Amino acid sequence: MSLGFGFPNGYVTIHNACDENGMEFLPPGDRYARYGMPPKPRKDASPR
Repeated sequence: MSLGFGFPNGYVTIHNACDENGMEFLPPGDRYARYGMPPKPRKDASPR
């Protein structure tokens, strides 16, 4: 499992490295499944 964060000046990925956590300063590789976060609802949107 990994968790990646994109920033304006780069990327950091935190991943499971057996009994500790590992860090890479690259996007997660193709060996990981990718799931995006849904967009945040607008405050002015009417409830459904």
